[in-house]
Amino acid sequence: MKRDCPKLEKQADEKRDDSSKSAKVVQNDGSDCSNGDILSVSTNQYVDAWILDSGCSYHITPNREWFSSYRAGNYGSVYLGDDRCCNIVGVGDGPAREQSLGGSLYYVTFIDDFSRKVWVYFLKQKFEVFAKFKLRKVEVENQTGRKIKYLRSENGTESTDSQFQKFCEGHGIQRHFSVRKTPQQNGVAERMNRSLTERARCLRLNAGLPKSFWVEAVSMACYLINRSPRASLGGKVTEEVWTCNQVNFDHLRIFGCCAYVHVASNERSKPDPKSRQCIFLSYKKGVKGYKFWDPVARKMVISRDAVFDE
Repeated sequence: MKRDCPKLEKQADEKRDDSSKSAKVVQNDGSDCSNGDILSVSTNQYVDAWILDSGCSYHITPNREWFSSYRAGNYGSVYLGDDRCCNIVGVGDGPAREQSLGGSLYYVTFIDDFSRKVWVYFLKQKFEVFAKFKLRKVEVENQTGRKIKYLRSENGTESTDSQFQKFCEGHGIQRHFSVRKTPQQNGVAERMNRSLTERARCLRLNAGLPKSFWVEAVSMACYLINRSPRASLGGKVTEEVWTCNQVNFDHLRIFGCCAYVHVASNERSKPDPKSRQCIFLSYKKGVKGYKFWDPVARKMVISRDAVFDE
C-alpha cells in the first residue's frame, strides 16, 4: 500500500523536521526596555501559551500577531526542551507581561533595613517609581519621626533618573547603586522580590485564579511576609519590630476562599438573597473590612460583613 511505503514515510518525516527548524525571536540588545523578550516558533499544533527553549533564554509563541515590530534575517539558532535546534529567522518586540485588573504591569518594593518590613507599590509604567518613593518617604518619616538616610537600589533607568537624583541630594539621602548585571549587590531586595513572586504564585494557583489577579496575590504575600517570623530578626515578627506592638492574627483568612458577603437592605428587594457569593482577596488598607471579588458583577467589593467558607 502507498501509505505503508517506508520511503514516503521518511520523506514526510524530513518535511516535518524542516518545517519545525525556524523561529522568530526578540533579540536582547542590552537596552532597558519595557517589552519582554519573545520567540515565535512554527509548530504543527496551535498553542496559545509560552514555550521556553532549553536555556530558558527566550519566550516562544506561534502567534505572529504578538509582535509589535519584526525584522527578518538570520540570527543564529536556539534549542528547545527536547534538544531540537531551531534557526532564528527574525527578531521583534512585543509585550510579555500580564496586565492586572487595574492595569498595572510592574511592582516596586521598599524594604526597611532594620525591621525588614516591606511595602509594595504597583505601577503602570516604570517611571512611576520616583513618585512612589516620595509617598513612601513622607509616610515613613511622619510615622517614625526619623529621616531616611540611605537608599540602595539597582542601576536601572527608573532609579537613576535625574529628578530622582536631585530629590535625594536635596534631602541628604545617600544613594547606593548595584553594578549592572550584578543583582547580588542588592541581595536583600532581590531575595524579597523572589519571595513575593513565589508566594504570590502559590497563592494564586491554589485559589484557581487567572493571572490577572497577580496584584492581589502579591499584596497578600506582602501582608503575610510582614506578619511572619524572620530568621534575620532572630525569629521575631517583622510587623512587631516595626510597630513595637503585638500583632493580632485573628482576622487572617485563606486567600481565594469562598465568602458570602452580606447585601445591605437598601441594595436589594425582599425576594432577593441577603448575601452574594464572592472570592476573598485581601485586606483593604485603612479600612476595617475585607476585599472581595464578585465574579457575577465582575467588580471588587469591600465589606466587613461576610461568612467565610474555608
